[in-house]
Amino acid sequence: MPYLGAKPTDVFADRDLNGAEFILDADADTSITADTDDQIDIRISGADDFAFKANKFEVQTGSNIDMNGTEFILDADGDTSITADTDDTIDVRIAGADDFQFTANTFTVSTGSRLFAPDGTDAAPSIALGASRNSGMYTTGDGNIALTCSGGTSGTGHTMIFLGNGTLYIDETTNGSMTTGLTLNQSAADNEILAFKSSDIAHGMTSVGETDTFASFQKNDNGVKGGLVILGMAESDYTGPGIELSGYSQATDTASSTSATAVTSVRASKTSGTGGAAVSSDANVFRIVASGNTQWICDAEGDTKYNGSDGAGAFDDWDDVELLTTARHVTVTDKKFAKQMFGNFVQENAEVLDKYGVITLNDDGHHFVSTKGLNALVIDAIRQTRNIQKAFYNILSDEQKNKFAGEIEEMKLPVLPAFQTP
Repeated sequence: MPYLGAKPTDVFADRDLNGAEFILDADADTSITADTDDQIDIRISGADDFAFKANKFEVQTGSNIDMNGTEFILDADGDTSITADTDDTIDVRIAGADDFQFTANTFTVSTGSRLFAPDGTDAAPSIALGASRNSGMYTTGDGNIALTCSGGTSGTGHTMIFLGNGTLYIDETTNGSMTTGLTLNQSAADNEILAFKSSDIAHGMTSVGETDTFASFQKNDNGVKGGLVILGMAESDYTGPGIELSGYSQATDTASSTSATAVTSVRASKTSGTGGAAVSSDANVFRIVASGNTQWICDAEGDTKYNGSDGAGAFDDWDDVELLTTARHVTVTDKKFAKQMFGNFVQENAEVLDKYGVITLNDDGHHFVSTKGLNALVIDAIRQTRNIQKAFYNILSDEQKNKFAGEIEEMKLPVLPAFQTP
């Protein structure tokens, strides 16, 4: 083909635009240019749409690359690509395998794929979180899962391990005494290891637990020695129990022996080698504490002891034996039998028993007896009876006193100083 002047190839072979804009269309709004910033800018319809930089291709703000569903090949052998068709899903294919999918608000990892391939060490989680890659989710060869924060499963960080047998460890990796369950390790912390909260609770006892915590488990006051404290916290206008221990058993034991069982039990043992043994003689097994002071104790022999301090006076203004008789009358449910055995009910005596806390009389007929109050009444009744005996003894003649002393000696009873003859 003939040319007027030089051939085009000769013209562009060494053509230097020297930063001038290279116009591509008739209306001069589509061009290519490159100035001293080492960047090639592509302008289309007057808009700066694309730019080429060293090893980089940029799509400017407001522009886009429309693949129209065409697969975007990323590698030389064509088995790694990104594509999106009419299903509104972006598929990522690596080495010929469909590994990941992006849909609206969802990122999906295909079966057999994972976000980060571990290198077999604790520092490489299967799913890495954070720039340092020392926090994330680990999957182990035995099918277990570990969640770690700052340090991996080596024990230097906080770890939660899910075992395939249904066991969960928190900051712990093993428990030879557990097959299935939950193991918590709080290291050297001495506060709550387990807490239960409710948004409708506000008890205000923040020196015991947070105001919405209604129950917690923690070590005892001497935290370095172990032992469990169970706390129950209720609001101030609640008259029910802070802690209620309930036992349910279909079969019950009616035996009264050292081998008897019960629906609800409390067991006490002392440390012995790697196990436990019976507590020593007279050792306290169970106690009840009120306001920081022990008020009631049951010891190893089953002996019960209570705080015997009592501010009440003596029952000397009444016939103590009659008060005891009334106590028996009101506590027997068969009132016909009670009348036959103890005589007529005396309302005045019942009011005395209720007033001084020996028996709390209830409208439903189930009256409650105070052990401390009843013991005080029994002691006063014995003391009152002895004083009456002493009064009778004092009016006896010397001959009658000697005869009385002889009768006492024959019964092999001690002659008390109050009844000794002068």
